[in-house]
Amino acid sequence: MKEAQNFWKLTVWFAPGHEQTFRVQDFELYAFFYSPMNASEQERTYIRSDHAEVEIGAEEKNGFKCSDSPLSFIDATVNLKNLRVIAFANLNSTDFPSEQQFEQCSLDARTSDIVPIIVGACLAGLVIAVLIAYLVGRARAKRQGYASV
Repeated sequence: MKEAQNFWKLTVWFAPGHEQTFRVQDFELYAFFYSPMNASEQERTYIRSDHAEVEIGAEEKNGFKCSDSPLSFIDATVNLKNLRVIAFANLNSTDFPSEQQFEQCSLDARTSDIVPIIVGACLAGLVIAVLIAYLVGRARAKRQGYASV
């Protein structure tokens, strides 16, 4: 029986993007299932789904990080937590360089609370202005009485 040193291996291929950026071109996952897992196959390679949308990319010198990044395979999905990636790098250790800059994924980018507050205040102001105009119009109509035909 074959014993696996690594129970899984994720391989990611990067490609240069436009304007000195990188993006994920393809990926696959090799999984080894040892006998107590009761799997139908002892080992399997999952390939990228045709419908997989991957938002992993950054400027060429920067890394990429995301708190939750799903990878869609045919018949499987893997959620990577606290993902950090540097493409085209030759690192001599398993640690990232301390001066490395990372770009965040759009899910982690915090949106400003100021814009919704301003829009809500403007809408409230418009509602109040329309209410005042309505009340002024009614008051003028009462003073004039009924119109004669």
